Amino acid sequence: LINRWPLMRNVRPENVSEHSLQVAMVAHALAAIKNRKFGGQVNAERIALLAMYHDASAVLTGDLPTPLKYFNSQIAQEYKAIEKIAQQKLVDMVPDELRDIFEPLIDEHHYSEEEQSIVKQA
Repeated sequence: LINRWPLMRNVRPENVSEHSLQVAMVAHALAAIKNRKFGGQVNAERIALLAMYHDASAVLTGDLPTPLKYFNSQIAQEYKAIEKIAQQKLVDMVPDELRDIFEPLIDEHHYSEEEQSIVKQA
């Protein structure tokens, strides 16, 4: 398991798997609330799936601390490029007959702005 860097002092370390499940649950709830309470039209189940896969590239890159990822615009841009390469490597590992299923989940460039926003907020 890939441990996540701690944003705050933790009683026990959190791994990327736990983080992704928690993000998926919160993102699903946010999407459901948006739809039910605010007339949204997002696919809450897709949002949950996207959230489950949102850090898939960490399998290859490890988990980099957020303050470092966004230390300045150049580092942020370079890290996004590294994530894109890692996402593509993961997609390339998927058998051809399944790629159309998994590529839109692994490659964040397939997420709409609204989907990205909900997953990020979660």
